[in-house]
Amino acid sequence: MKMFVRLAAALLFCISFLMQTITHAEAASTGESRMFRVSAYYSPEPNQSRYLRGNYEAEIRLNGRGTNGADGTEVYSGMLAAPKNYPFGAQINLSGLGVGTVHDRGGAIVPAGMRGQAHDRIDVWMGRGETGLARALSWGMRTVEGIVYWTGGAENSLSFLNVTPANLQHLPLFSGSTEYLAKGATGNTVSALQKQLTALGFYKQAITGTYDESTKGAVLAFQLEKKVIGNAETSGAGDFGPKTKLALANIVEQVEEEKRTLAQPLITHLRSGLEVGNSSTTVTILQKRLRQLGYAVDISGEFDAATEKAVQRFQLDNQITSEGGNGFGVYGPQTHATLTDLLTERQYALVKAKPAIILAKEFVGEIPQIADVDTLRQEGIPQIPLEPTLVAKEFPKVMAAPAQAVASRTQKSDILMAEFTTE
Repeated sequence: MKMFVRLAAALLFCISFLMQTITHAEAASTGESRMFRVSAYYSPEPNQSRYLRGNYEAEIRLNGRGTNGADGTEVYSGMLAAPKNYPFGAQINLSGLGVGTVHDRGGAIVPAGMRGQAHDRIDVWMGRGETGLARALSWGMRTVEGIVYWTGGAENSLSFLNVTPANLQHLPLFSGSTEYLAKGATGNTVSALQKQLTALGFYKQAITGTYDESTKGAVLAFQLEKKVIGNAETSGAGDFGPKTKLALANIVEQVEEEKRTLAQPLITHLRSGLEVGNSSTTVTILQKRLRQLGYAVDISGEFDAATEKAVQRFQLDNQITSEGGNGFGVYGPQTHATLTDLLTERQYALVKAKPAIILAKEFVGEIPQIADVDTLRQEGIPQIPLEPTLVAKEFPKVMAAPAQAVASRTQKSDILMAEFTTE
């Protein structure tokens, strides 16, 4: 009897093993569907006018020199970096991009469960120089569905046609040197530094392009908070040298990544190439985003005359084109890049200010009960001004509210914010 039980168990094991082998073989040939966390990288070049981290040397520390993958393959449109459990030569069909092939690795490219990743991390090479940088910034970090072909065999088809290059105007112009900035320095590099420190809350004066006492104080405050130096007596305190520059570039990169993540729900599926006569859900999304920025337009899904006028006003307001000029009233790549940048900045400012702004609406009774999410969606929350003076003028109750009342309702505000900002 025992012998029979053992033989039966062995038989079941063999059947199970055979079924798993067949399943893996089928997955290798037909593809296995998975979700991925997809980022982007590029190959920096020494003659770029703009860099994410300020200069070529800092850029290659972030992206590598970008000449070859880990298996020696020269970089090309279709190269992917994947975790080590993906063999070189495996292919992945990523939604919105197409089929790419694994040739590279990376310290941050890890499988699900590591470094807080819910899905396997994939890095897509987006090109060389500023073109590659613009695509990489536009793509950011996205959760994407894909199909894995473990043994390859699919045709490479990865394309960047659906990746509208980001506007790089927010990045400072590279001066051609990595000079040491100190009190008395002047020029565009100082202006760029002051703008970055302003965005991070360290510099609160006018952008002058002069490294004065206020600029030195802002740099010193940054150095101390980020532990670039030990104390204010340390050599180089208040001066902008290589260590401080690298620390600032890292923080700016983190903020930009946070901005892209916060804005992703707003810009997903929003595409350029729209004009009068188009009718689609993409037009509906465009109309909603224009309304969020204060442009009066009906949400109809039809790119009609009113939508064209709203796009024209947006283009004029942001100096994209002149009245009657090329592309006037057409939602093209440059208009899309500018709209995306403005939505990203607005979303970041809105989230950072959320307790006061949402509470302002709660205090005047314009937001229904928290459980009534459907009502929120149906009624639509009107746009809220971000300027503190307007908040104080329109919502005086929140300005006079006790601090503990504001603090006690912050969690509720966080939940409401998710509803308010996504549609």
